[in-house]
Amino acid sequence: NTIANNDSTATGALAFAAGDANSTPQPAGVVSAPHSAVLQALIALPGEPTYSNPTILNNIIWHNRSFYNDATLNGGAGGLAPNPAGPYWDLGVVNAVGVPPTLTSASSILSGGADPAFVLGYTNALASATVIDEGGNNINVGFTPLDPAAGNYHVAAASPAVDAGSNAASVPSTDFDGDYRPRSAANPADIGADEQPGAVPPPPFPVLTVLDTFNRANAPNLGANWQQIVDGSAAGIRVNGNQAFCINNALCAGTANLGGANAAWATEFGANQGAGFTFASPNAAARNGASLLLKASVANNGGIRVRYATGNGGQVLVQTTTDAGASFQNHGTLVGSFAQGDTMMATADANGLVTVWKTTAANVTTQLGTVQLPTTGTLSWTTGPGQIGMRLLPNRRVDDFRGGNVQ
Repeated sequence: NTIANNDSTATGALAFAAGDANSTPQPAGVVSAPHSAVLQALIALPGEPTYSNPTILNNIIWHNRSFYNDATLNGGAGGLAPNPAGPYWDLGVVNAVGVPPTLTSASSILSGGADPAFVLGYTNALASATVIDEGGNNINVGFTPLDPAAGNYHVAAASPAVDAGSNAASVPSTDFDGDYRPRSAANPADIGADEQPGAVPPPPFPVLTVLDTFNRANAPNLGANWQQIVDGSAAGIRVNGNQAFCINNALCAGTANLGGANAAWATEFGANQGAGFTFASPNAAARNGASLLLKASVANNGGIRVRYATGNGGQVLVQTTTDAGASFQNHGTLVGSFAQGDTMMATADANGLVTVWKTTAANVTTQLGTVQLPTTGTLSWTTGPGQIGMRLLPNRRVDDFRGGNVQ
């Protein structure tokens, strides 16, 4: 959001203490108030705040002015004067008993920071007229007709808001104008309602065919369409509860980075390929480490691993192995968290570019970012074909494995 150059006049009835001709200055940007007694009684969770405390992220809240009615002005008729505590009051909680609680912001620009450099900002000019009416008890504040051409609250190219925002998953993928808003380490989101043009929106994610729904009887492996290391007929990843499940035994053991079991789809796909699965574990810890495999090749002892990690708010690591999974090299880390029912998808192109996507249970798809892999030397195989699959740690569950060739 961009909330700028608003004015609070503090001329409503509740801004005046009983019998006082001077009003009490009020905040002018984002304002909250304590819950009513009825609402507070309905909040059952202990430790919840007694007032609305919104998450304020990537906002420009700038030069919102606080005035009050000074009864000594205009020959005793009164008029607006700046708040003695300071002209700007961007965040505030009103009508609190005792010390007022506070609102906080993150990755935002407030009046105490650098000028956000709007293309054309404007402020209101005050004109006072003294009309004694209603025994001196009437205060009327109005405004003249608005001129949309008088202001342009897009930010300039040199604005400190550009590329300074958070890339949190809650940040929208488009701005106020509907323009694409990138959220990657190389091109962070801008602060405020406007995103500077120039970023190219990602192409729509290619539709990947669901290759296995796992909707069949429990089995000690995934079946004939998969290639797995087995002990007799038992494999680490198996069909359980109509999902793919990694059992907690020696077939699916090891450390978080190197452990788990692999399963590769038996059919090889071309140099432009994609894969995905849906997270089925309700517990966040049981989603950690679940990975997609792309361009896996026995001949090269290589493959691409797109690994989800729940730490630091959720990350996706794009890695390669050249020793059949004994070690992995990380080439890029993308920001994104996945819940139960969310689908992680990745494509690997013939030019070595890996793109990662997230589709929520509500069917909203966003691109988390891209990572360019080396395409020469020991990683020259990244430009070629290979198998797709998954790598799961013990007690991980996924569903609806999908994949295929992409354009």
